[in-house]
Amino acid sequence: MKNGFLALLLSGICLIPSLSLADTPYVSVSFGGAEPNDSKYILNGGKYNNAIVFKESMTYGGAIGLRGDGYRLEAAYGHQQNDAVKVKEKNSSNYKSATSDDKVSISSFMVNGYLDMDQDSKIDPYVMTGIGLVNIKASGPTLYPANSTVFAWQFGMGASIQVADHLLLDLGFRYLKPSHYATADDDNFKVESSTKTLITGLQYYF
Repeated sequence: MKNGFLALLLSGICLIPSLSLADTPYVSVSFGGAEPNDSKYILNGGKYNNAIVFKESMTYGGAIGLRGDGYRLEAAYGHQQNDAVKVKEKNSSNYKSATSDDKVSISSFMVNGYLDMDQDSKIDPYVMTGIGLVNIKASGPTLYPANSTVFAWQFGMGASIQVADHLLLDLGFRYLKPSHYATADDDNFKVESSTKTLITGLQYYF
């Protein structure tokens, strides 16, 4: 995990020389509500849609970046843990109830780019996209265990609101999509899930 984050961070740093020396560094923190889409299983070659039904969960994260004239580039970390409500039984269309210990967690390490629409205004709408790595871990007595790091992409939109000197309030939407299934040790089980998130964050630029 640490090696993946370092590789991602270095890839972001490699992009920085193309930016202007006048760009402003910033740090940000965020939290919000995550709504995972129902997961898909691949088990022994069979594919099961809507395999895990989740509760909504909290997500949190942080980022460091550079703020330019109408754009931003950042390296970001995010984490969420999703409790399962029910799990589809093997070779069946029936569900069984999950326990409080059945969870799927997603940790993301992303390089994000933002297009800011109006940085001269108190309210600055934006669109964003990102690529990176996510670690997906499924655990619990009802779930099939999986723990794998895969590539992912995301997109989003929102607005930054100036609330004080050098301080912005960020209100936004994100959609995160792993590009591959996470795989268990025996390679007979794979799990995949995308996530929709509403976030609130604070960004301090220097």
